[in-house]
Amino acid sequence: MLNRVMPALLLAGMAASANALQIENGSFETGDFTGWVAAPLNGSVAVDSSIDGFTATDGAYFAALSADATLRSGAQTWVAGEQLSFDWNFISGESLQEWSMRFNDYSLFTLFDANGDELDSVRLADIAGIISGTVSEGWNRFTYTFDANGAGSFEFGVFNLGSLANDSQLLIDNVVALNGSVVEPPVTPVPEPGTLALFALGLAGLGLTRRLTAR
Repeated sequence: MLNRVMPALLLAGMAASANALQIENGSFETGDFTGWVAAPLNGSVAVDSSIDGFTATDGAYFAALSADATLRSGAQTWVAGEQLSFDWNFISGESLQEWSMRFNDYSLFTLFDANGDELDSVRLADIAGIISGTVSEGWNRFTYTFDANGAGSFEFGVFNLGSLANDSQLLIDNVVALNGSVVEPPVTPVPEPGTLALFALGLAGLGLTRRLTAR
């Protein structure tokens, strides 16, 4: 019985984990982009420990993207109701006093399906939304909730608009999966000692009956 139950529980546990986000190197503490795909495009993507006085929110390092650049996760699966949470900071590269819509640099969080088609996109920040007189949004926490089961990847990006002269930046740190919605595998009840003793006596009695019958 146990030989059949244990593999079933193991498979159920593997299935549950296969249907949940698995974030590798979410705080970039390897000092590189292990588990991620960095695309500098016209900008740059680097792991850093301090930029403009900002340090990591978790550990010693964070990802720093300058426009235009993206950073994409590895292949993921998710379940409805599961959440992905991360810290972000958008730093302006344009003059806040003289900006116009032509130079409204922006940052995005984008979700893709397994074919690379866009499922959803969230604008984290842009220059137009930064409070006058500041150059940064500061560190913020964002949590995204998946509304259906799916598979694919997610991406962070920062983009220049109208001018490549003054790059804006997006800092990312502490990317974690909140797996509260994942269904745990069913637990097979473990018989109490008294039940096991009765079961053993029953087997012994059955064996004795068979021996007497054979005589």
